[in-house]
Amino acid sequence: MSRTALFFQYRERVVSPAFTAVVMGAGRILAVEKAPQDFWFYSVEAGALAGHGVSQEEALEAFRETFTNALRRLAAEAQSFNAFRAKALELFECIDHANEQAWQLAAQTEHTSTIQQPGEPPAPVERAQFIQVFEERRRNTERALELSGASLGAFSAA
Repeated sequence: MSRTALFFQYRERVVSPAFTAVVMGAGRILAVEKAPQDFWFYSVEAGALAGHGVSQEEALEAFRETFTNALRRLAAEAQSFNAFRAKALELFECIDHANEQAWQLAAQTEHTSTIQQPGEPPAPVERAQFIQVFEERRRNTERALELSGASLGAFSAA
C-alpha cells in the first residue's frame, strides 16, 4: 500500500433557493493506493470525506463530488447564506486526526527522500489551509445565473 501526501485546491458554486455561494479553499488530502486499480483520497481538512476509484484521476473526481455534495446538503438545509457559510466553515475546520497523522508521515517520508541531506533533520512540510465562502449576487435581475463546473486540483506535498 502506498500513501502520498497532497494539497488540494477547490472552487465550486453552490446554489440553493435562498442564495448562491462560491466556495474556495485549499487543504490536505492523503492519496492511498491500496492495490492496483484501488485508489482512495482521504481528506484531512473537511474531515471524514473520501473518494474512491480505479485510477487516481477517478478517485480525485470522486473526492471532489463527495466534497461538493456535502456542501450542497448544507446549502439545502440552510435558511440563509450566513447559516450556510457557518456550516461550510465548520465542515472544513473539522480535522480527521487519523488522516492527519498518516498525511504527516507520508509528507515527511516523501520530503526526506527527495529533499533532506544525510544527517539533517526533516524540515516541516507546510502550506496554508483555508476556506472562503462568498455570496454571489445577481447583477441583472432579468438574467439567470450561469452555473459553472467545480474544480479541484491536487499536487504533491514534497
